[in-house]
Amino acid sequence: MTDDFSESSQTLDPLARFEEERLAGRPVDKHRFCAQFPDHPSLAARIDALERLRHDLRRLTGGPPDPLASPPNAPPGFVLKSLLGQGGMGVVYLAEQLQPKRLCALKLSHHPSPEHQTRFSREAELAARLNHPGCATVYAFGHHDGGAFLATEYVHGFSLRTLLQVADVVDNHDGISWLADALRCIGERDLPNHRATTPAPVATMLDLGIQLAEALAAAHDQGVIHRDIKPSNVMVTLDGRIKLIDFGLALTYDHRGLGHPPQDTFVGTWDYAAPEQLAGNTDA
Repeated sequence: MTDDFSESSQTLDPLARFEEERLAGRPVDKHRFCAQFPDHPSLAARIDALERLRHDLRRLTGGPPDPLASPPNAPPGFVLKSLLGQGGMGVVYLAEQLQPKRLCALKLSHHPSPEHQTRFSREAELAARLNHPGCATVYAFGHHDGGAFLATEYVHGFSLRTLLQVADVVDNHDGISWLADALRCIGERDLPNHRATTPAPVATMLDLGIQLAEALAAAHDQGVIHRDIKPSNVMVTLDGRIKLIDFGLALTYDHRGLGHPPQDTFVGTWDYAAPEQLAGNTDA
């Protein structure tokens, strides 16, 4: 284990710092690590709880991020760690930025279409406008190996989609520890045959909803419309904070409506679109 944490890691909660070391592939001795934070007496218990959550999530979602069998050439200054996901705008990797040294989500796009590359550049530009704790931070954007790349903050947590998968299968005995209890129960019970007899904690759900609304309001204040709000594009950090990600379909606008798509154009995800959008009202 190394004690030489990056400058950016110094601002993280100790639990997130421990997770960064682990994800970066560096060996971490839990007891030595916790000894560095005497002001956090519950840190060891939190690390153990996180390991249990990770184990249960793997059972729920089918495993950890895919290893890199044949990794592509990384942009200069980045080292690819694992595959996080793939979408219409590119492939996303867990990567380590070398200067400054920190983990990030690195999206690579090699689509030959000029329109696609324009959209990818717009995603970087619009996401970089946002300076709000509810929006993932942009670290870098550039071109490499015939394509483009976008490095953003790696969110230590789980998608809202994953949380919703457990929301209706676990009873609410204690709202504070409900998420930890939920994920542990997922690892022990047959998900399709078990349904909760009590709803998920209302206060927890309201808090997440308020945070998401605040993040969207901050984006709108900067003239940015996300246009693809859905559970998989909302992350929840280990300390219960919302992070809005993936501005691949985002659009800019001003008070005159500049930047709005043509009236016959629909973008987004059908299952999560507003009825006004489906009716062709792009002002919705």
